[in-house]
Amino acid sequence: MLKEFSAKIANHFLDQSEQRMELIVKHPAIGKYSSKKENIQSIILNPHNQLFCRLTNNTIEMLCLFDMRKDPVKKPYQYH
Repeated sequence: MLKEFSAKIANHFLDQSEQRMELIVKHPAIGKYSSKKENIQSIILNPHNQLFCRLTNNTIEMLCLFDMRKDPVKKPYQYH
């Protein structure tokens, strides 16, 4: 990230991501579920980024960070 963004922007992004992860831990049903893959959810990190993750037991596995300014057809997972 530091190659493309300033340290301030990168730290802000990481803080936002961490806050969203804490929300997922507290409220595992938050976000949209994929209709293609089991246990895959997405949550909006900020106006430009969507995180796809898998919840198993007490683990959050980050799978993909999608730039929402791109063509939505290119999203790796679909929803119900």
